[in-house]
Amino acid sequence: MNSKTGKKVHLYSESDRGIYIANPKAPQATEINVSEGGIDALALYQLASDAERKSTFFTSTGGTPASDSAAALVGLAEREGITRIALVYDRDEAGDGHTQEMLELLAKHAPHLNVRDARDEHQLQPGEDPHDRMKREAEQAVSPAPVPTPAEKPLPAQEITSASSDQEPTPAEPESAPEQQQAEQDIQSIAEELLIDEDIEYD
Repeated sequence: MNSKTGKKVHLYSESDRGIYIANPKAPQATEINVSEGGIDALALYQLASDAERKSTFFTSTGGTPASDSAAALVGLAEREGITRIALVYDRDEAGDGHTQEMLELLAKHAPHLNVRDARDEHQLQPGEDPHDRMKREAEQAVSPAPVPTPAEKPLPAQEITSASSDQEPTPAEPESAPEQQQAEQDIQSIAEELLIDEDIEYD
């Protein structure tokens, strides 16, 4: 019985194939998450925050979606007055097919429901199912963080100065032959002028 509308609804189909609910006593459920296997539903529950565990039913269809599992989801949604369903099937080719099939089944059985593919929201990587994601995050949590390589520190200015002062001065490069000859000629010219000046008689 739907407590909000008073309408009687059936949670399970005539084939007795229903859905698995990891947290059937969620007190404030406003959304249903649907995965393929029961272990995936439990993984999504473990990955959820406390608030999400209270506001979300984590369910599985027990494999390939079918009319009876879609009917069971519709029954759960109507019983609890829920209008949102998030599909979190595996991130692979089979999961793509399950997602599309369930979208079509729910659109047929309950077009008023807001149904979406939520695999991106749950950060599933290619080839992963929700249980794989839980294992991946658990392994990352216990893996030691890489030790950063210390960068080389520049020498302080004082050390650079002292290191430079210890080096011998670089000798000046010797002048080339033409420049040396010109210098010698200039010196000779100056010397001759001085000798001439000494021979001048003054009154």
